[in-house]
Amino acid sequence: MDPYRYDIRPVPLHGAALRQLDAFLEANGLRLDRLITRYLGVFEGEKLVAGGGYAGRVLRCIAVDPAHRGEGLLGALLARLRAELAEQGHLFLFTKPQNEPLFADLGFTALERAAEALLMTSDPGDFTRYLARLAALRTPGPIGCCVLNANPFTLGHRYLVERAAARCTRLMVFVVEEELSELPFPVRIRLVREGCADLRGVTVLPGGDYIISQATFPSYFLKTADAAARAYCELDLRVFARHIAPAAGITRRFVGEEPFSPVTALYNETMRRILPEAGIALDILPRQAVAGEPVSASRVRALLAAGRLEEARPLLPETTYRFFTHPEAKPVLDRIRAGIGREGEPR
Repeated sequence: MDPYRYDIRPVPLHGAALRQLDAFLEANGLRLDRLITRYLGVFEGEKLVAGGGYAGRVLRCIAVDPAHRGEGLLGALLARLRAELAEQGHLFLFTKPQNEPLFADLGFTALERAAEALLMTSDPGDFTRYLARLAALRTPGPIGCCVLNANPFTLGHRYLVERAAARCTRLMVFVVEEELSELPFPVRIRLVREGCADLRGVTVLPGGDYIISQATFPSYFLKTADAAARAYCELDLRVFARHIAPAAGITRRFVGEEPFSPVTALYNETMRRILPEAGIALDILPRQAVAGEPVSASRVRALLAAGRLEEARPLLPETTYRFFTHPEAKPVLDRIRAGIGREGEPR
């Protein structure tokens, strides 16, 4: 890249700059991911000719104007992005499958692919180590799993885990690790562990970077059931079915029915297609109802936001209820009242 001709600088994500960015991405067959917190543009004067953004450790919306390809802009842009994220460790990158050779030449390795999306990583060894840790937990007999966000852990979650545990020798409960919910991850996984402590054969684990994360399934956090969500859905489930389940010895996955969230309903639908192909059984269990109404974490949060903890109590395990009565819950309740977190609420 000619530094006298081009300039790399942040693109403000508002006003006229945002409109210019939206037009640039649309012209390159992309749209701005609303999770992106920073976007760097390569400018020729005031014309945006290349750019890329990130959310956390995931690079997204990388594009180069066709008229400027072959000029080293992509390499210079990625070098700048990687420098900004150097303290984050390994990075992930979303792109279209046909772009794999471009990014492979710049140090990224394909992790998994779907028809319309490719997930790449700067450190494939991290995934290998993740799988090895799961493999070390394998035990004889049927192993099942379920994945919870648990924002917060409710009797609905407990109902799902209890019934899933009764159908297998060992149940792995993965808790979504991304910090995009009102309850911080350390609180969510603590409440799941406390709420399942009496259940035999249940192991509660952090989901990490590879189970419903910004890297594998950002639409889970955006709550948009569109074409992009379908691609991300498939990516996340192929990572699970082709890599995680075999390493951990998982042969059955348990989910609850989803009457509320379109994205989670789409996820369940995609599981029906992908998991059996990999020899993994899918059990969709009915949701627990209280007073004729399905238990949902969003309903609990609404009651907590309104200061109606006692009304939420019938929807909560005693361990979760006790947490919210303790002074340490005040920062969490403040976040719930402020609506800090993501849109919507799947299980």
